[in-house]
Amino acid sequence: MRAQVKAEVLNIISNLADLSNAVHWLPPGFLWAGRFPPWLVGLLGTISSLIGIYQASGRGSSGAA
Repeated sequence: MRAQVKAEVLNIISNLADLSNAVHWLPPGFLWAGRFPPWLVGLLGTISSLIGIYQASGRGSSGAA
């Protein structure tokens, strides 16, 4: 159960980073589009990618269906 909660939290963080990054690249005037500094855009992409690699390695999955 604890591993499943950890996997879900990582999944939520990864999805929020992806969503934030996607909205940043929308046309100006839509939510917070274009307002993030370049370092934050890179950090969000890095966080999402590292979580994805961790989950793909098998250590980030709960192992239960």
